[in-house]
Amino acid sequence: MPIEQRLIVSVVDEIPDSIPIITYQRDDHSCSGAWSRPKVPALVFADNSHDGSAVAYHHGVLGGAQTPVQLVFWGAWWNGAGSAQRGLIESRTQSLLASRYFSELGQYYIAGAPTWRGSLTVISPGPPSGAVDSTVTMRRVLELIEDCIDDGVFPDPDDGPRIAFIVLMPQGFTVTGGAVAGAHSTDYTFDFPFDTDRYWAGWVRYFDPATEDIELTMSTLGHELVEILTDPEADGWRREPLDGNCEICDWSDSTVSGRQVRQRAWVNDVRVQSYWSVRHGATVLPIDDDYGAQLEAKVTETTRREVSRGTLVSDPAVRRACATIPACCIADDRYEYVLYSVSETARIRLNWTRYRTPRASWSIRGIAVSGSGTVQVTLPVDGYNGQNPVTAVRRVSVGYTATDTVLDLTVNEPGGNFDLPVSCSVTDTSIAGNVATNVIATPSVVVGFVGADLVADANYLAALSRCYKAMLDKYKVEYQPMGRPGPGDPIKYDPTVLNIGLPAYAGLTGHQQLQETGKLIRAAAYLLDSDDAYAFVGHLVRSQPALVRALQTRTEADVVSTLLTTTS
Repeated sequence: MPIEQRLIVSVVDEIPDSIPIITYQRDDHSCSGAWSRPKVPALVFADNSHDGSAVAYHHGVLGGAQTPVQLVFWGAWWNGAGSAQRGLIESRTQSLLASRYFSELGQYYIAGAPTWRGSLTVISPGPPSGAVDSTVTMRRVLELIEDCIDDGVFPDPDDGPRIAFIVLMPQGFTVTGGAVAGAHSTDYTFDFPFDTDRYWAGWVRYFDPATEDIELTMSTLGHELVEILTDPEADGWRREPLDGNCEICDWSDSTVSGRQVRQRAWVNDVRVQSYWSVRHGATVLPIDDDYGAQLEAKVTETTRREVSRGTLVSDPAVRRACATIPACCIADDRYEYVLYSVSETARIRLNWTRYRTPRASWSIRGIAVSGSGTVQVTLPVDGYNGQNPVTAVRRVSVGYTATDTVLDLTVNEPGGNFDLPVSCSVTDTSIAGNVATNVIATPSVVVGFVGADLVADANYLAALSRCYKAMLDKYKVEYQPMGRPGPGDPIKYDPTVLNIGLPAYAGLTGHQQLQETGKLIRAAAYLLDSDDAYAFVGHLVRSQPALVRALQTRTEADVVSTLLTTTS
């Protein structure tokens, strides 16, 4: 069965504190790295607009476990021209309630996130229109909710659980001065003679998508909802004095380039703002737990140039199998080979989940790069001296063009083959504010470049292929391939050695060829006597250019001895 994917684990010894890089090769030219998944429960911001006074619980009532949220769309406009916008707000609100946004409210004794109760439209009484003072608006909203309770549209507050009402104002409504986007408060219903029940309500002004950021609707809605839960009746969690800037969503500003910026991010596809965390002593914004980033690469050959031709002498070690495998009686002849110098490009793309606007800061073999330019990297390069594979540590020039999500690399005639680690740090530019604890993914991948390609005479390759096939066929007939060797059996093959250190540039084809080589080593171990098997396996090892680096640090005899061990 063909191998569909190859797993590579690479260690870059020359980069301090580097961790192994996992790369998946799908074919000779395409690969991808492992997913990097940062586990950051919440953004923690480095600054805020809190005045430093104590935030404390004032022993009043708080939102309960899974407080129901009821949206009230005020005015007929929401059933007509505003119906699409209404549907978006309903969908986004449900997404917000299903998110992790409320997870830090546990420190304020809020047991569980609020839940979706539903939505409805109120046409009569009609909403206020034109420019209306925010205080008047709050009073009108409270009166609306009280009328709905009195009319039986909503249950009496003491029937429980207490509902968080959010009233959405329609097109045509504006706030005097324009600075207030929403508010919340509380009032009570009275049933004679002694039944007094408080209810909680907030409102959100209309944001015109033609001139304003419509996402501010949800940011404001989330703001008011958090404050309804933590300080519904002005005696919950807040600071002193009691004014319009005393609740936990009121200090969510960062100073960026000399101006105030509201701290916001996307949570479950809803843009919301931060709130104060007593536990952190800072503003925080709980985020999704499925952020992730991955690099995938595709290598393309651009040019190849013939640099030399030579004579290839048949390996006499192959003829050591001649007595047992007649097809291996290859004539002692001379064959031609051609060596090419190859230039390639690679495009590394960033894949991501949950990042709204990702930005990658790229590194090539540990060297940070940005924009366009050329970087010199020092690494092991596997090439040829005539027909013989050689390896050496060399400096290679790599051209690059980096964008937020793509890195293009150019390597012109490097003189050999090499593996190039590429990594990046991914941040989300849609996060507004100065972040101290950020959600940063660090994906990486190893890209293999082929800069030298030796092409042997087709007749010689065909003769070797006939020899190999005949040996495997004979082995399949005479031995049980899956049999377990016992005392007195021939030498056996240790296949793990071949998979150690095979470079990425060998590709999936090189990996498959190595697996076939492993089968031949096993066959040679069983079919040939010890000396001939050692000679034949030496030929197989030398015929794999991708193993040249292993042969630089270990003698061929050592590698062969490791591959072929005796049973006892």
